[in-house]
Amino acid sequence: MISYISETWGGRASDKQIVVESGFLNLLDPNDLVIPDRGFPIKEELLLRRARLAIPPGARGKEKMASRDVKLTKKRLKLFKILKETLPITLLPIIDDIINVIAALCNLLPPLVSSE
Repeated sequence: MISYISETWGGRASDKQIVVESGFLNLLDPNDLVIPDRGFPIKEELLLRRARLAIPPGARGKEKMASRDVKLTKKRLKLFKILKETLPITLLPIIDDIINVIAALCNLLPPLVSSE
């Protein structure tokens, strides 16, 4: 489930820079668990807030996702082709709205991985 989206960033901002400067870390409470879609180098920042980081299997490079889950992930990503291409500059004023709608649609889809 997507629970937080920062405003879009242009240029060459790193994932860590975006996480730190977006205000996301200020929303965390002690013992919150942060599960990114891939590894982010923010463990120290989370420790300062007494929050925890859980990097999912496959993101660490040590464990692989089940082939079924990989297929589902690829299928889901293909649903939203608008983010795979360079967007026209005319969409810049509404890019945050576009991304928020896509995130909401993703959250309405069945989970990729079952809790079994």
